[in-house]
Amino acid sequence: MNNSIWKKILELIKKTGDRCIVVDETGEDAFVIMGIKQYEELRANQSAERDLTEEELLDRINRDVTGSVESQVFSDISSEAEEDDDEDYYIEPV
Repeated sequence: MNNSIWKKILELIKKTGDRCIVVDETGEDAFVIMGIKQYEELRANQSAERDLTEEELLDRINRDVTGSVESQVFSDISSEAEEDDDEDYYIEPV
């Protein structure tokens, strides 16, 4: 792959904050390219999780799962509300 393609890929990663997976020719080894700040945050979170007791880790997982479920429920409710907005309403002055 030439340098200009790599440059474009790295610029896109920088702009979007996404990650890129690169696989070798054999398809056996895969590597992730990400911003250094993302990597540092990832490592910091991993080391913070290592310091948790089993009970603290389970509580954290439960909070994460609960937050995800609540987020999905609110998203579903919001989507339903947007669909209901199609009805015609008007406010009549009093």
